[in-house]
Amino acid sequence: MNLLLVVFLAIVPGSVIGFRHTGKVVTVDSFMWNLQEPSKIKIDAKSPITIDFVAQIAPQSDSIKGKNLWRLGIFGSEHNDGHGERVGFKSQILKAKQASKRPAKGQPLKMKNIFSRFDLSQIGCNEVRYFCAEFAKNSDSTVDFELRSGEALDNIVSCKEMECRRPNADSTTLEGRETLPELLIPPPTARLDSLDMTLAIRGVCFDGSHNISMDAQVDPHHSTDTIRGRGLWRLGVFLSNASYGSMARSQYQPDLLNVTHKAKPLISGETLVFTDLHTALNTSGVGCREAYLQYLCIEFDRGENPIPSFELPEGPAILCSRVVCTWPGQSRELPEHSLDKALLTGYPKLLGQC
Repeated sequence: MNLLLVVFLAIVPGSVIGFRHTGKVVTVDSFMWNLQEPSKIKIDAKSPITIDFVAQIAPQSDSIKGKNLWRLGIFGSEHNDGHGERVGFKSQILKAKQASKRPAKGQPLKMKNIFSRFDLSQIGCNEVRYFCAEFAKNSDSTVDFELRSGEALDNIVSCKEMECRRPNADSTTLEGRETLPELLIPPPTARLDSLDMTLAIRGVCFDGSHNISMDAQVDPHHSTDTIRGRGLWRLGVFLSNASYGSMARSQYQPDLLNVTHKAKPLISGETLVFTDLHTALNTSGVGCREAYLQYLCIEFDRGENPIPSFELPEGPAILCSRVVCTWPGQSRELPEHSLDKALLTGYPKLLGQC
């Protein structure tokens, strides 16, 4: 059977303010699903379909184990958020084993080849333009927990606009439809207030690599949107001749963060902390009198392809620390009070010495 593949990614907004708290909590950062359908569907009858999905479980989620944890429903809708009447609603298409699959903190919950039957001929024609999937907590769960997804509680609904598959139907293709309301929804915006780091350079020897270890802290601005997801951040490191890091960039390494670091959420009032960052740079002579390079700099920016996409309007934040010159063979740690720090223009509030 020839199959058509439809891919849809639903990104869960980050705010969880105002939730009631009873028992354990499972937080889903994002929900992605694929729909496989026959190349020729039945008209006014149910056709076989297969769904795969991935729910990204947040690192801060509680661990749960039990039976009938999850529910996956499907339906047609007039609205891209699934509100209103649920056409052809099937509340549960998971089998018992699938519904009881245990989630792991910070890991994707994957389910493949979920089989069902649905009348696709009623989707995409007239007013019912969207096919929706609903991932939810099962009301028959043996475990008391809450499923949180942004501002939603106990369910995530995501919908995909479909083309009409009825022959000779009076309908337009997706390209001919009005999609401006969706395009006008602005992406979330990340706003930063400060960037700081603690730094240690060890194993000093001329013309060799030195072990660099550091922690970095980012304080969000009070007006920032909450950002949750995957691949959100990157943190680069380099040596420079200027305290604002905009001149020479020697031994530039674009990213020291691992997958877990990249998934750390940005929440107003909560410091974003990255610990145990390690790399190797040749810092021989850096910071010494007459040396061209005087600073070690970090560059904090959004990831290359973050999910969800978001704005960082001030651009990357760059923080540079003056490296203290030492003779070869000595280990050195730079106490915070000895660091000469400044941030890149674009965060003018933070420029200066500390």
